[in-house]
Formats: sequence, structure tokens, C-alpha cells
Amino acid sequence: MAKVRQTTGLLAYLERRLGSFRGGGRETEWFCPFCIDRLGDESASRKLYVNVVKGKAYCFKCDYKASNLAQMFRDMNGGALRYEELEILKGEVRIPHASVRDSVLLVLYEDDADEVLKPQELPEHVRWLTQCQWEDVALQPVYRYLERRGVDEAKM
Repeated sequence: MAKVRQTTGLLAYLERRLGSFRGGGRETEWFCPFCIDRLGDESASRKLYVNVVKGKAYCFKCDYKASNLAQMFRDMNGGALRYEELEILKGEVRIPHASVRDSVLLVLYEDDADEVLKPQELPEHVRWLTQCQWEDVALQPVYRYLERRGVDEAKM
């Protein structure tokens, strides 16, 4: 009998990263994040199939294949794994160490609470997407991708 993964955390994570999905059980269908890099185009339908029990993925449009979840996560992140992904791969569930009330009190009354976090400095040639013009021809594929997933200029 195949080892059954705990798929609740995996599905929630993939939904945050890839958008909504169809299907259920073992096989789920997602919009493929690799089609735009591999083909320069994105399908309007879900072509990335992920078997959440076996941890395998295949895209029927761009022919992307992943033999395990770790490979797919690395491909999604340019070679690195995120902390959330490591937890999913290990099957761990993060348990909150403090309540929301404790976290708020810590922020309000901690000595270093007045320290403001500053955004990361970007190289001169890099701009935040929110600083770009929606009419920019070079960024049209990016904007089409975002609009298909319900992100428009007002939400950015």
C-alpha cells in the first residue's frame, strides 16, 4: 500500500503559490508556472498535474516533469527550497509558539519595538513591479499572467 501524504498543508501551500486548482484526491490540476519560461506563453487552462500522494508533477503543455516535490519546489524557486517547503517535505506542521495576543504584546512593549524594518535595497537596474507602467510593452506577458489570476493594477 502506498504511503499516503498529509495533503492538506501541501494543497494550501500550492494554492498560495499557483492559484486555484481543480480535482481532488490524488491528482490535482494547476496553472503551470513553467510554461511561460519554457514556451513564452501560458495556457488559459490548468495543464500542470500534481499527484499529491506520489509527489510527481507533469505539464501537458510545456512537458515539464518533476519526479518528486523537492524537485518541483526547487524549480519554482530557482534552485532553492523555502522553509515552508521543507516543512511540507518533512511532513511537519508548524505549531505556533505564542498566541496572537502574546505576539502583539511583544511588539508593543519590547525594547526594540521602535526599530522599523526597511525593504531590501534593489540594484539600480531592477524596479519593483508596482513601480512599472502597465502600458510597458516588455512587461505585457507578466501583466497578462497576473490578470488571469485576478491581480490587477488596483490590487498591486
